[in-house]
Amino acid sequence: SIDWKLDTLIYNLKEERKSIAKGQVVDHSK
Repeated sequence: SIDWKLDTLIYNLKEERKSIAKGQVVDHSK
């Protein structure tokens, strides 16, 4: 993709949704 930052953001969002689906909360504040 042109913007690797956007790709990274989308990837993180997808992973976060997977975690939420498993009942886990992803903490990005650390």
